[in-house]
Amino acid sequence: PPPYTFSLDQSIPCPRDLDDTWYSQRKVDAAPVLPNASTALAGVLSSIPEMLDGNMKTLNAPSAMFIAYQNGKKLFESYRGTARLHKAVPVTASSGFRIASNSKVFTSVMLFMLRDAGHLPQGLDTPVATIMPNWVEPAPPMGTGGRQSKRGLTLRALATHASGLPRECPHGHTEKEILDKIGQMKMLFPQYASTAYSNLGVSLLGRTLEKVTPDGLTWEDWVANKIMRPLGMKGSGPCLRTEAEVATIVDGVDPATGALIPIHSQNKSVCNWGAPAGEVFSTPHDMAIWSSFLAGTMHAPDVLDPSTVNEMRNSLMVQPDAISAVSGGTLESAFSHGRWTFNKLGCLDGYRSAITIVPQLGLSLFAAAASTCDIYGDGDAVGFPIVSKLIQPLEEILTKRFDDAQKSLPPTAADLIGRYKCGAGVSTIAKASDGTLQIDR
Repeated sequence: PPPYTFSLDQSIPCPRDLDDTWYSQRKVDAAPVLPNASTALAGVLSSIPEMLDGNMKTLNAPSAMFIAYQNGKKLFESYRGTARLHKAVPVTASSGFRIASNSKVFTSVMLFMLRDAGHLPQGLDTPVATIMPNWVEPAPPMGTGGRQSKRGLTLRALATHASGLPRECPHGHTEKEILDKIGQMKMLFPQYASTAYSNLGVSLLGRTLEKVTPDGLTWEDWVANKIMRPLGMKGSGPCLRTEAEVATIVDGVDPATGALIPIHSQNKSVCNWGAPAGEVFSTPHDMAIWSSFLAGTMHAPDVLDPSTVNEMRNSLMVQPDAISAVSGGTLESAFSHGRWTFNKLGCLDGYRSAITIVPQLGLSLFAAAASTCDIYGDGDAVGFPIVSKLIQPLEEILTKRFDDAQKSLPPTAADLIGRYKCGAGVSTIAKASDGTLQIDR
């Protein structure tokens, strides 16, 4: 995946471990953090508009925006610039953006939904060949010899960018034509040997999953009706299929020239074959819902069981740099300021978008700018620098809540919590009839 905008200097231990079991079961963090909860947090939030203005100048973008939720409630939002190039049209929470590769996460959610519903014969490890008609396995990479796997390309490998497939989809007018061209390709490396970002892999994942959906739903219909609609994402869609949808999208530009990059509708019910990797459009409001759902702070069991959300986010394929990973949800993970962050960057024809999730802090955000990015160089230049500043003040606020909660307990109980909280999963403390403290874990 594209490089992140963080350094090893940010991979420092957090001051203490905040136990998720304590927080979730004792409801210490049930209330969201308020913007004025600390001077440090208020200072970071007040600096965001100026940071966005700097992004717009650097990227030659007509607009940029940022929205953050904490524990499922809005913490902060800021919208800068104009939605229409050279016209004073404000950007709002309802403004449309092409989210590009953030589309991939919807395809991964579809994967886990179908797995949970029992539609995949071997679960995540179902081979593509089991489902996809006319599938021909690409040739193995050079030098593998007798070590070549006989398992066949799996759905899990596609979701984690560990398939070894080349980056881009071949062109073709029909699915069979595209599959024939894939069958003539050569793998970059053996399956699960490493990771390499592949739009082709996620496109293939989405189009393969279509073959097992109930009632023959397309990827487009599944994303729209089984994911977006239940989550209340009313301003989102699997691709721009009508001119009315195009009209909701803010103007995007070429950063080198500042020139408008025009977009057009598909004018058909089914998007192009590669859509599962990059064609979704959405709004800041909807993406705040989406990132909160992925963070586990907004529950939608009709879409995914909460345990599956955790599984999808936390099942990782570690990358060769040993400090980052790709999850089963195609989220790109990195350790920063003592916390795992789960990120997804999107860049496509005049638009860049990014979600970042820090589950242990209940933090989820969406950032976007109306400018194409250098996918091999600048990474998430908008959202991640802000996240890096937010982690420490949120850490301090939640740590204080933990300490205050401990002080409210009897001294013996507080001491026991201190000893048991790391890994023991203390859920309740009750006083027994004989006056002793009983701990349930």
